[in-house]
Amino acid sequence: MIVAGGLLAYFAPDYFRSPLIVAYTMIIFGVILWLADRVGITVRRVEHMNYGSALIIGLAQILALVPGTSRSGITMTAARFLGFERAAAARFSMLMSIPVIVAAGAVAGRELAQSGAPIVTGDAGLAAAIAFVTALISIAGLMNLLKRMSFTPFVIYRLILGAALLVLYYGLGWPLAV
Repeated sequence: MIVAGGLLAYFAPDYFRSPLIVAYTMIIFGVILWLADRVGITVRRVEHMNYGSALIIGLAQILALVPGTSRSGITMTAARFLGFERAAAARFSMLMSIPVIVAAGAVAGRELAQSGAPIVTGDAGLAAAIAFVTALISIAGLMNLLKRMSFTPFVIYRLILGAALLVLYYGLGWPLAV
């Protein structure tokens, strides 16, 4: 994911930046998530993860480079197609995000440190700490929720947002020139 993202940013930084791509990927990957949540058996947990499954889920993560494709959504979709329980799919997806988040944070941290503004650096550290605690609480809540419900609310959210973007684009004219 990191290598593919770096190559895309270097060779084609604006290639996929279109409101239509975002709208359609929101809808398409929402439907695919719904199918993944409905189709397969769900007997596998994180302990059942093997190198082949991890590779497939990791490769699916590359699709998140296309705007409108959620990184966690696409990895959870791949895990569900492979038969993983909802909470296990979400847990593995969150674990997979750690290297990506660390890499992005390192790049942003380096840029911040090079700016030489000590006040900004201190504020950024506090903001990072608050974001970390908030993320842990949110992840714990999500894991608890996924033990009792399906991905349907997330699918509905993606369908509504994708449809709203299409209405804005086609119906009212896109308000943000791209």
